[in-house]
Amino acid sequence: MWKRACKRAGLVDAHFHDLRAKALTDTEATSGMQAARTMGAHSTEAQTADYVRQRKGRTIRATK
Repeated sequence: MWKRACKRAGLVDAHFHDLRAKALTDTEATSGMQAARTMGAHSTEAQTADYVRQRKGRTIRATK
């Protein structure tokens, strides 16, 4: 189902773990590394840091 959804969305090189990384990155940005570590059920901050992305996405306006 994941591959089919990616194909329908036109995504190339998308992996299920990308969702986990996005969730942990957003949690770290809003609530801190400790909250992201708890959410990811990691025993060390270093494990969480492997998932947290340093590059942030751009916010853009919707197109018409």
